[in-house]
Amino acid sequence: DRTEQLIFNELNTSTLDTRGEPFTITVSTADDLLTGTLSVKRSINIRPVNRTVVRNDSFDIRIVDQNGVPIENATVTVEEDPNRTETTNQAGNVTLRPQDGDGQSLFISVTAEELPTVRGFFNNTTTFNILEPANVRITDAIIEQDRVVSGENATVSVTLSNTGDIAGNRTLVVDNNTTDLVSRTVEIDGNETETIEIGTQLTTGNRGDTQSLSVNGTDAGTVEIEPVVVVTNFEVLPEEVEMGEDIEVELTVLNRRSGAETA
Repeated sequence: DRTEQLIFNELNTSTLDTRGEPFTITVSTADDLLTGTLSVKRSINIRPVNRTVVRNDSFDIRIVDQNGVPIENATVTVEEDPNRTETTNQAGNVTLRPQDGDGQSLFISVTAEELPTVRGFFNNTTTFNILEPANVRITDAIIEQDRVVSGENATVSVTLSNTGDIAGNRTLVVDNNTTDLVSRTVEIDGNETETIEIGTQLTTGNRGDTQSLSVNGTDAGTVEIEPVVVVTNFEVLPEEVEMGEDIEVELTVLNRRSGAETA
């Protein structure tokens, strides 16, 4: 009887679909044919379901073994807060949610029965980008004209800034402190600033009017609204008459629009 030790420099098991079960290997030497068993242990792999996630929004990851087989009942823990623990379902999936205190990355550990623990550090250089949600706010509003003719549009320019990482919508409402005049919904890309022009029709039944406008509570200033038809000059003829005599009044009337108007 003799004992021999055989050393293999490399044994590649990556292509073996063993599912963790032992398998038999056979080694031929010059004199003998040796047999034995070899077990390839399952390993844990973390696979993203969502490549991009937004803070305070849920996202999924999938836990599988080296053959891509889902690992059920694996425990996934956010290491910054051990109380944030989830268990994978039959498909190997688990749902997580980055919170306000997590910074720009999420560090998790995964454990499963009889398998070594695996840790993953997800940030914008590896698997996940944890993006800030859209935050669209008004930084400035101004009326471009000092005065407009009744029935015409004043242009209200609104500057919006989105300090989040993803695009977001904001509905803008222009009002004159008593009535909503016009509304418009716009989309601003993440980390962008944009100026939007909103045409706002203004009318008045008076000889003249001044209105203050605001956009979602942000003051845009005041604008004078001029009547469409205005008397610019008049003359009474004759200058002196007796009681009961007729007089003639000559008026100079200005129509500020191109179409016909009734004075």
